[in-house]
Amino acid sequence: MIRSVVRKAFWNVYDHLGACVALNLVWLVVRLPWLGIAYLVGLPLVRWLGAPGVVTTVAGALAMLWLSPPTLALLAVAWEWAEYRAVGAPAVARIFRRCLLRGLALGSAAMAAIVVLGANSAFYVRLPGSLRWVGYCLAGVMLWGQVLLLMVAFHLGIAAARGQPSRTAEQLRWALLLAMRFPVQTCGLCASTLLAAAAVALTTVGIPFLAASVSATLAATGERELIKRLRPRDSAEREADRLEERRTLRDLFRPWDVGR
Repeated sequence: MIRSVVRKAFWNVYDHLGACVALNLVWLVVRLPWLGIAYLVGLPLVRWLGAPGVVTTVAGALAMLWLSPPTLALLAVAWEWAEYRAVGAPAVARIFRRCLLRGLALGSAAMAAIVVLGANSAFYVRLPGSLRWVGYCLAGVMLWGQVLLLMVAFHLGIAAARGQPSRTAEQLRWALLLAMRFPVQTCGLCASTLLAAAAVALTTVGIPFLAASVSATLAATGERELIKRLRPRDSAEREADRLEERRTLRDLFRPWDVGR
């Protein structure tokens, strides 16, 4: 699966390279308010909660940024690319308006839930005397709860961006189903999304031009592959999947030979 996802994501970025750059630049500007909120919330959390506050701040910032309207809009466009559909500039503006209120609500709720778990973790690690080891165990449970929330937030962001299912409660159930059904693949996709952003950012020029777009495209492409595993497919659909992306690196240097 990993090889297939990386190959398809690469060609999706390659096919929409100009749009990736433009959307990445817009995302960098529009996401600034959410970075400011994360910073303002994170500083008192670290002072108040100590070590659990550092984990809570990082996890909460990641969840809130992932579920923020600019990222949801970017994921919605990346999903269309993963489905091999074109998206014009007017459609991007409509997508952002559609994601605005939902992103604000989902990001705030995810941040609040992660802070509650972090506060519980900080309380448990400070239990005195003979209760110390019990407190450490309970704090570990809270930490794994934050991990689960991040996994659910990953799928929830893409479901909200797609708009399917249409209701938020149904999207949450769908995200929880994917996280519990494919925990290893979900962790792999989350890690790959972060690593892709970090790898592109290390080039320095990738930060303003491609980091967010590449990560969103990889996440949307991987999500699409997971969803296909949940749905029964006939032989024709399986054959279509096999032939979906036949290009190789040879086509990168000889695009006139592409047979798609």
